[in-house]
Amino acid sequence: MRPLPCAKPGLLPMRAFLVEISAKLIIRSDTDPDELPADIYSLIAEFIHSDDDILDIEVHAVPLPPDLSGQAPH
Repeated sequence: MRPLPCAKPGLLPMRAFLVEISAKLIIRSDTDPDELPADIYSLIAEFIHSDDDILDIEVHAVPLPPDLSGQAPH
């Protein structure tokens, strides 16, 4: 287990916060829709101190039709 990070040497460990985020995003990507949730999870996990600190996370990717994803001819 890693030691708790400190803002500056000699100070107390950083405080923990419970953060709840709810978002619906349009993500433009060439990634396969089956792989996109894992990629997004990895990006989110980079900001978390430990995987044990991820209490609950769900990532779903639903492909949009071309006319809604900015790919339709004009």
